Amino acid sequence: MNTLRFALASLTLLAGCATTSAQGSSSVAPGVAAQDVASRFTPRDPQAEPLALLPPSPIAWARVETERARRSRHWPTVTAVLTNQGTMDFVRRFEADLGFDPLASSTRVTGALYELVENVEDVPRAVIIVKGGFDPAAVRAALGRDGRTVREERVGAMTVITNGRYAVSVLAADVLAAFHPAMAERLARQLSGEERRTVEDDPSYAPLWQRVGGRRPAIAQSASSQTRAVQIGDDDGTPVQVPSFQRSVSWVDGDDAVTVRLVAESASREDAARFVASFDGLRREYGGRFLVRMMGFGRLLNDGIAFTTDEQFVRVAIDAQGGEVQRALQMASAGAAIRRAN
Repeated sequence: MNTLRFALASLTLLAGCATTSAQGSSSVAPGVAAQDVASRFTPRDPQAEPLALLPPSPIAWARVETERARRSRHWPTVTAVLTNQGTMDFVRRFEADLGFDPLASSTRVTGALYELVENVEDVPRAVIIVKGGFDPAAVRAALGRDGRTVREERVGAMTVITNGRYAVSVLAADVLAAFHPAMAERLARQLSGEERRTVEDDPSYAPLWQRVGGRRPAIAQSASSQTRAVQIGDDDGTPVQVPSFQRSVSWVDGDDAVTVRLVAESASREDAARFVASFDGLRREYGGRFLVRMMGFGRLLNDGIAFTTDEQFVRVAIDAQGGEVQRALQMASAGAAIRRAN
């Protein structure tokens, strides 16, 4: 369930990322006239695949069918995990600043990060596409809260409302884009069709999506790394080096039982083999422990998780039963609450 938590945490982080630059004048710049854009390019349909609306080459993106996710019996426990981790603080900030909670009210949220941060004071540039669950008037009112000056500008064929810290554009009656103001021109080029590349058809991810079985509807995410190598410890406290990955993709699906598929690309076949050997060894070891079996995770570790390699790619398959999912989430929630309290 770490993939589920990661995907949801990514989306809630994206929801908070619009709180970027300092207050002041907007960085949104005027674009070409709307009629010129319309005459030269074919605009993208805002009701179509939202990944095609995102500018290309993000660091990471995530797509969550939020309406479906809320119907899962695991949703209350997932939100408890995110709350105890502090991740929901981003959503609460988004709700206060833009007038609605995308996880609680939308039917789909898709977002992408375009800039890493060096310290906690910085916030990455991002674009979030929200389908449903918002009131444009309430969003505009929220932008003007606390005496902020709200301006409406044209960027290409896109109408942008900004207060200098946030920018939004209503793309259709039920589709809203919220983004860092500096992303306005890139988003306008994407929506107009001037930018022909899309996140959806990025060729560098094609081998990964092929190996992971394609994207699934509930949650999907990808990340182009500068993912760093990490160390895990064995029972003797000896560190085990785990290689870094250049990029990864994953999807999570299911309402009660949950299926997770992840493929990560390492630098070489040898790195991929070392990763699988390390984690598969830990899986087998912990799967035989009495405490693990007593907690109800013996089947999951022994039969529900598989690590394999395919050239330089690492493939992870998790098939968790409903009870296992609930227990894992409850433990994650309790652990996060303890860490946050300390």
